[in-house]
Amino acid sequence: MVKDRVTLLLNYKGHPYQYVLYKKRSLDTIRVELLNDGQNKLKDKTFLILVLDKIDKKEGEVSFNLFIKDKNSRILVDFKKADK
Repeated sequence: MVKDRVTLLLNYKGHPYQYVLYKKRSLDTIRVELLNDGQNKLKDKTFLILVLDKIDKKEGEVSFNLFIKDKNSRILVDFKKADK
């Protein structure tokens, strides 16, 4: 976290990715394809959408909104309380 931006490092399918997110529209979102094994390769894709919500510079914490686009309901999400 530096000033008004957050750097997110992601290891996805064995490849490293780096995203720099800002609190500005269209620069605050990443979209990652999770599944693509349906009949229609365009419509049956499942995505994780991560949106930067809040940067708390005093606490050194960042909040995200998490969305999953899954028309075929193949993903089950279970949230657990974070350990600090």
